Amino acid sequence: MKRKKVLSTAVAGALVAAQMAMPVMAADGGSLDVDVTTKTGVLRVEVPTNMAIAVDQFEITQTGAQIASGTFDMTNKSEVNVKVAVTSTVELGDGITLASAKDAVKGNEAWLGVAAKTAANSYDDLTTDDSNDPNNTGGTNTLVEDYWDLSEKNANVTSFARGEARQTFYLEKGTGTVEYKMAQADASAAMTVQSYAQLFELTALTPTSNDDAGLQAEVDKGDVYYVVTADIGEGATVKKIAKGTTVAGSADAYASTNTYYTAAAVATPIGSATASTSYVYAAMNTAGGAAAFTYVGKLSNEKETWTSEDIKKVSIAYTITGVTASNYDDVKSDCTYGLYGVSGPQFSVDEKGLITITGLTAAKNYQSVVVNGASIEGGDAEWDTANWTEADGGDVAIQLGSSWMDWLDGQSVTSVITYTDGTTAQSTVVFAK
Repeated sequence: MKRKKVLSTAVAGALVAAQMAMPVMAADGGSLDVDVTTKTGVLRVEVPTNMAIAVDQFEITQTGAQIASGTFDMTNKSEVNVKVAVTSTVELGDGITLASAKDAVKGNEAWLGVAAKTAANSYDDLTTDDSNDPNNTGGTNTLVEDYWDLSEKNANVTSFARGEARQTFYLEKGTGTVEYKMAQADASAAMTVQSYAQLFELTALTPTSNDDAGLQAEVDKGDVYYVVTADIGEGATVKKIAKGTTVAGSADAYASTNTYYTAAAVATPIGSATASTSYVYAAMNTAGGAAAFTYVGKLSNEKETWTSEDIKKVSIAYTITGVTASNYDDVKSDCTYGLYGVSGPQFSVDEKGLITITGLTAAKNYQSVVVNGASIEGGDAEWDTANWTEADGGDVAIQLGSSWMDWLDGQSVTSVITYTDGTTAQSTVVFAK
């Protein structure tokens, strides 16, 4: 055992003296107020502004495809990963109905589906031994131009159920730096923002900010944007001075050749942009993930003539939301064909009690659903299984009836589906009659 070292009387006395000479801190201390700001990711996904879909009864455009469609391309130019949820809705003519499967069309029926792109030039993942492809020449993938024999049996194809088809895509964030541009909506300069983007209205600063001190006062309050005055107009480059930045002596120091702005806190939808107003939008200078889909279909041969009056219109509605890095990493393993679409069945329940199950397969089919612990089997519900079979799966829609809604109105409702392979999925939403 080590002996304790004993200090001499002289050393101990010196330490006491040193301690007594030290100043004493004030007991009440002080205070510091720190503003909390929110960092919001720039969301921008480039999408087409128009798309052509034709009833091609005689397969003039492509053999095996009686719905000729363009491609709906998406490219993520955001600074964050995004999820793009797409709902396609079809408007049918009088007497026209949808078949549950491509090979089951009869009478006045049509089968419609949405095919997600599986690779840069392909909508299918054919291998060299795929005898169903008449144009297979031994390549590992077949171009979409060579092969259109897609059906609800393909993992990347979603059939229309109750007149709509839903798909979800996850797109990786862009890289590089954020670039800011000016957008203007007026008769003389059409906006070049031909895609989803967040537009923020710009308000010019008053002349009191016409030196470094005045500009600094504005930057202390919030972000400031500026444009070379001579360049003001559609597509002009916009520079951002972040709140709290020191202006004097920096590249962002005040210059009389610039016009300075503050930006609105709430985005303006592109469709709501007004004339003679300037907006700022942002994009990464290097694009991130990409995805695409097209429409496929088959028409009944029992109907002699098909026209655009029979399949009148397809509406595409999409929502784009940011995905945190950890959540994005989790969904990667659940995506088919890289990041083109979520694989397997999708299960959702809305606040009105509509249960939607899409993409069921023979291997992973419907087994049961419970709502807040109670089975829906045999209960008050309207089932739509027109696009589903026990053998091959498909899509199912279930509308819970009034007794369910009366019981669960205003509650947070957790619904759980069990698939035939034993796996489960759940959805939680607050019900409202």
